[in-house]
Amino acid sequence: MSDWGPMPDFPELKGPFLLILGGTTEARQLAERVRGWTVRYALAGVTAEPVGLPPDIGVMQGGFGGEDGLTGHLVIGGYKAVLNATHPFAARMTRNAQSAARRARVPILHLRRPAWDAAAQDAWHRVPDLGAAAAALPAGTHAFLALGARHLDPFIARTDCSFTARVIDPPDPALQAAAPHIRFVKGRPPHSEESERQVLRESGASWLVTRNSGGRSGRTKLDAAAALGLNILIVDRPPMPRGSTTVADPAAALGWIDARRAQLA
Repeated sequence: MSDWGPMPDFPELKGPFLLILGGTTEARQLAERVRGWTVRYALAGVTAEPVGLPPDIGVMQGGFGGEDGLTGHLVIGGYKAVLNATHPFAARMTRNAQSAARRARVPILHLRRPAWDAAAQDAWHRVPDLGAAAAALPAGTHAFLALGARHLDPFIARTDCSFTARVIDPPDPALQAAAPHIRFVKGRPPHSEESERQVLRESGASWLVTRNSGGRSGRTKLDAAAALGLNILIVDRPPMPRGSTTVADPAAALGWIDARRAQLA
């Protein structure tokens, strides 16, 4: 008997099964457009209030238990393909998905939206990780953190600075107590450039700190910060796993899914 635990109970679903590792706009849109598959859509704590999906898509929330747990899920679930459309900074999930799919002998494709590129006039300060971002801020700075609540730890220790942090869900009271120098504002994307200018102006920030998540809608905060003359601190993306097959275009991902379905016919 397997130690991988029981499968979620989706008695109405029939194969072939496609697992979409989601949490992004692209993942949700692809889940709605896929034909000829039974889609299981996995979320791993992206938000407590995920945007709804059609009722014929089986949605799973919570983690798999690491690489071993995901490997077992793929084997027991009888999956025929995996699409990893998680956030570009979901490095651990991406590594686990690549390794688990290889072990389970299930084809996997990674959808990774294009990164943002600085325009000629942009003066971005680029750093490799969040720790370097926190260290790069001058003392006395007030920075706007467009990072989400789960990525604030390096900034808690910077009590010589102050911050406005945008979050989707209300922050944990323990986090608020540990970081009185961080003010939290709630906001769910997408945000227009006009609304981004307003929130940045109201925050009083002189720096914007964000990760290079890519996507057209997310670019608005960079354009708004540049228009207001803010310093922009960008955290570069983690590398993709060795041997991974990656596309940047949702249409290409859908083409791969369709081709895989044709192979099973």
